[in-house]
Amino acid sequence: MDYRIVLRCIDGPEAVKGKLLMQVLFADSELEAYANAVGRAQARYGALTMWTEVVEQQTYFFTYGSDEPGLMPFKGGWSIVIAKNRAEAIEKHIAKYGLTPDGFGRYAMEYSPDEFAKTSMFAKCDNLGAGLHEVIE
Repeated sequence: MDYRIVLRCIDGPEAVKGKLLMQVLFADSELEAYANAVGRAQARYGALTMWTEVVEQQTYFFTYGSDEPGLMPFKGGWSIVIAKNRAEAIEKHIAKYGLTPDGFGRYAMEYSPDEFAKTSMFAKCDNLGAGLHEVIE
């Protein structure tokens, strides 16, 4: 069984307060026992609230840039796509937003949770003045 640690901003710039920052996937027997014992555990860690929930799929982050209006659904920030793998996540994003006229996805980059955690967007809980826009399942 896989478990996801969900991090939510509870303090910071007004645009990101209360926004979902990251969901990290774990497959660990100790975490499984912990999750079974407490269900949803919650704790404050700096400017974040953290809790556990059971999941069966991976989380991918699709970021948006400041390009020409109409090419991307949002200016800055990111969407989370829940999928079995990266290819399925890309398919889900394209199913919702389509492709640009030249055949590209309507996003800047896609990241796994580990990749996203290494970005300044994760550290700042911000991408061009925006945070999480939506979760696509």
